[in-house]
Amino acid sequence: MSGVAVKVLAADVLARLQGMEERGYNLSGVFRNFGEYMKGSIEQNFAAGGRPERWQPLKMATMVAWHTGKKSYWNKSGGAMTAKGKAAWQGRLPLTDTARLRRSINYIAAARGINIGTNLIYAGIHQFGGQAGRGHKTTIPARPYLLFQDADIDYFERLLLEFIITRRML
Repeated sequence: MSGVAVKVLAADVLARLQGMEERGYNLSGVFRNFGEYMKGSIEQNFAAGGRPERWQPLKMATMVAWHTGKKSYWNKSGGAMTAKGKAAWQGRLPLTDTARLRRSINYIAAARGINIGTNLIYAGIHQFGGQAGRGHKTTIPARPYLLFQDADIDYFERLLLEFIITRRML
């Protein structure tokens, strides 16, 4: 018989496949890594005022109501706005007033999945938009802050593949 012969060591291949399968049953480490990564990505959503699309700007009535309640933004005489007040007016982004929503983002990683979100009651109205306020007469536009970017999905795929193949994470 002529030609090429390839000897496959089935035991080695099976052991490697079995190891890959076993690592696939508990991915909590991968999900913890991804949760930390996503907290950073969501932070970028807030810092940019929405990604990939910018959030709708605040309405003038919201801006005025917010600024009139800040005594340090107004001169004591004449009612003119201070430099601090002007800077705040120009740089004001939606969902950034107290940073409470931003700081509340957390995750719970388990062997077979991850939950990323917040426990704040008002979080949903900002994510999805809708009617709010007394009598539900105020329309709040959707400003989705819990978004996965394409780069986030790419990172997760690379992380998962690296872990299953090598038992190490990126």
